[in-house]
Amino acid sequence: MLSDSPFNEHLQTNYVPSCIDIRHVRRLLLEPEAELSSLNSQLSHLKRQLDNSKTERDDLEEGIEEHYRLLAPFRCLPDDMLREIFLWCLPDHHEAMMSVEEPPLVLGRVCKRWKVIVYRTPRLWASLHISLPFAPSFERALSSPPTPLEIIEKATFQFEVQVQLHQRAISEWLYRSGSCRLSISIHPYIHQRRRRRTRPLTHAKVESYINLVFAFSHRLRNLDITVPNGELSGLIASIPVSSFPVLRVLRIMFPLLTTHDQWMNSGLFNAKHLSALKLDNFPHHISVTEVDWSQLTHLAVSGEIDIQDTQKIFTRCTRVVYCSINVSDTRTNFSTSTPLSLPHLETLLLIDGSTGPALANLLEYLDAPSLRAISYHFMSWPSSGHSPLLTLLSRNGSHIERLTTDVQFYTLEDLVLCFELLPFLTHFTIEVCPLGISDEQASNRPYLPINSKLIKATLDLLAPDGSNPTPCRRLQVLNLNLRFMSGSHLSDTDLLGFIQQRMRAAEAAESDIASLTSVTFTSLEVMEADIRPFLQQYIEDGMKLDLSYRPPIPLMISPGFFSPRNGLLEREKEGVFYV
Repeated sequence: MLSDSPFNEHLQTNYVPSCIDIRHVRRLLLEPEAELSSLNSQLSHLKRQLDNSKTERDDLEEGIEEHYRLLAPFRCLPDDMLREIFLWCLPDHHEAMMSVEEPPLVLGRVCKRWKVIVYRTPRLWASLHISLPFAPSFERALSSPPTPLEIIEKATFQFEVQVQLHQRAISEWLYRSGSCRLSISIHPYIHQRRRRRTRPLTHAKVESYINLVFAFSHRLRNLDITVPNGELSGLIASIPVSSFPVLRVLRIMFPLLTTHDQWMNSGLFNAKHLSALKLDNFPHHISVTEVDWSQLTHLAVSGEIDIQDTQKIFTRCTRVVYCSINVSDTRTNFSTSTPLSLPHLETLLLIDGSTGPALANLLEYLDAPSLRAISYHFMSWPSSGHSPLLTLLSRNGSHIERLTTDVQFYTLEDLVLCFELLPFLTHFTIEVCPLGISDEQASNRPYLPINSKLIKATLDLLAPDGSNPTPCRRLQVLNLNLRFMSGSHLSDTDLLGFIQQRMRAAEAAESDIASLTSVTFTSLEVMEADIRPFLQQYIEDGMKLDLSYRPPIPLMISPGFFSPRNGLLEREKEGVFYV
């Protein structure tokens, strides 16, 4: 309609229309504007029809989906089966948390039926981690005005109300467990992030929470607790043994300043059915503490345990299955000829902080026919003698299946002997000591000439080369955690070569070398080459390959900066330089 307009040649120009042209343009646009209005009306009608159709479609889809939900097999599950599923939802590595985003509370927010089942299943409420709150703080900077008294009183009152509600909720949680055995963890001020403008609870408040826990002591099966300092520590230690008739697992952490003698004969340590005990920073000699050692099956003791205490523990814990000890002894004149028999010991974790042959002399007489897993780390610089680990393996290595250690402080000769003593090793892990490296090791490590190549040398020993017998022929799982081993380097091609050598040897006819089923490599370095494509066939056949590297540091290159205001200074509006 406007294609034959006499004004087309003037469009998008600087043409200035005359009065006659203006009247002409207005008359010319009457009919196109009417047609445009008609088209807009039609489009609005079509849009309404489209919106109505979309609404009908969405309603149909929702209705169909809702009906299909009625057919979901999960609806047909009986309550007993749902209870079992809910129990499997509880966390494995810690106690249940009092959070609406975690089970069991989150399960009760799905529907009415689930809520009824959750709140009527006592076992779902038999686990609880009690997180202590932090009180409000009214500290201020020197230059800031003091906080008004009414604000302090109001905040204090509100916090007191919240504490009461929190403790009431804890009681209700534990009462829902009915007569079930309880698993509770409570750690005042440990592993808690303190927020700004907060302060720890007073001892009275901490005591109220502790009393709340021990009000259920007759049903405590697992207890994980950090003992507060002061009189409260003595009060906990003096609770009679009759208060813990079903306690089986006790994990207890002590502050550095705890010295109460009541812990030498605490009711917690003498519980009738106590079978698992973990002590962190225990302030007394463990060997003179009254514990029924003969009934312990799991024992973990951290802190400085001398060699004589270690000997007494091995002598008394005749039923122990799992044992973890940090040995720290500077004596060199310790010797023994007393046999130590631990017929049930399956897992032994040793952190050797001794300086001399004391631990080796002790391990020489240790007989553990059921021992299958060893974790050994030492905190001193290697001496001229062999590692105590070799002494242990010389008596018990023929049936060891799992070994965890840090090879960077071994001599190559010790590594060769170690692998020769492990014919049935299936799992091998290289990782740094859980306590880190000692000051002595850190200061001397740069002078160890083969340190940077020792990891590769370890793999070379385990790699079949056709000329020498291959040690550890049943090795299936290899974990290399080099994240905290600065200076220890293993290239991607070295790892690739080792895996290919082991797998090819395993595929050879009449070979008794086992195939690798899992390789985990955690490196402090950036990936040099992606080795996954070269191992794809093994991965498809079932080998698990987990590679983790330090992410590359991005290059911080600035493209430059231009601004018309660079160097611009504002002139004063008054003065001799302003015109």
